[in-house]
Amino acid sequence: MWAQQPDTADQGVKLIIKPHICVAPRGESSCISWIDVFWESDQATDLCLYVSEQDQSLKCWQQQLAGSHRHHVTLINNLDFWLASIQNNTLLARSTVKFAALQPHRKHNRRRNALPWSFQNP
Repeated sequence: MWAQQPDTADQGVKLIIKPHICVAPRGESSCISWIDVFWESDQATDLCLYVSEQDQSLKCWQQQLAGSHRHHVTLINNLDFWLASIQNNTLLARSTVKFAALQPHRKHNRRRNALPWSFQNP
């Protein structure tokens, strides 16, 4: 599918994803968010942006030095974004949006600890 390069930094392409973490509200099993994707390159390039939840590219650019895309997601797991060359499907850069879920509130039975110097009435 994509020919992975050992060090994508050698390609001169930088991929920036915001936010890096999508937090599901307390008691929910999914996180709904907009993901902003930015990329820039040292030289004009032809590339496409992909996301692990889809088979097709989200967006492609030809002979560009930079680009951006906004993507709406509902996450239940981590989500990978990557840039690949149009000519030979070489992986140029990759980044992951992490999924996190807050634990539901638990009712704590608070126990008042009696201090050793406390006096109790008989």
